[in-house]
Amino acid sequence: GSSTSKNDISFCDNSGAEGDDGVSEGLLRYDHNGDYMCFHTADSERVRIDSSGRLLIGHTSSQQSTSMLQVSRANNSTIRVSNSDATATNYAALDLAPANSIAGARIAAVAVGTFGSSGAETAYLKFDTRNAGTTSEKMRIDADGHVMIGTTTEGFATYGDQFTIANSGHCGMTIRSGTSNYGTLYFSDGDDGSAAEVRGFVDYNHTTNAMQLG
Repeated sequence: GSSTSKNDISFCDNSGAEGDDGVSEGLLRYDHNGDYMCFHTADSERVRIDSSGRLLIGHTSSQQSTSMLQVSRANNSTIRVSNSDATATNYAALDLAPANSIAGARIAAVAVGTFGSSGAETAYLKFDTRNAGTTSEKMRIDADGHVMIGTTTEGFATYGDQFTIANSGHCGMTIRSGTSNYGTLYFSDGDDGSAAEVRGFVDYNHTTNAMQLG
């Protein structure tokens, strides 16, 4: 076709109707004016590959120029990566490869035991990064919500297991704030904006260079 035309392959029902007439149909179209390819089901556009190679699902125009895959719908929107053999140690993962085919980081959901239809399945989320040619786990969020950095085992089970940082050598945590601001750790037993949100605190005042306990 011409530089402003559209080339269509249309899939119609046995009524013989075709075109944008409200009849449920499939359509494969190349639009020479916008240089994009689009795919229709039930007489509506569902997927588009635009002139820059971006894959748009639920979009007819790019929402962000650097995003090669963009998904949208009227309510909840998800991208599902699944493993049909979800037994222990198997995972469904998203690999991030900044250089060629080598994954520099991975986000994976790992099955614990065997998944079925009982509703009692368990999985944890792990984050891997690559360093000096070796990919290894750096952070884990287990099925109970424990966050672990540098370890796969939570801390003291009675009072200190929700957030654990570990290292085989020196280990620590830094709170960095502005030169005239506070760095603070709060202890709370409420979330309603009352004093219960700040029952106790440890803070460092960088203006006066003083540590305060309250």
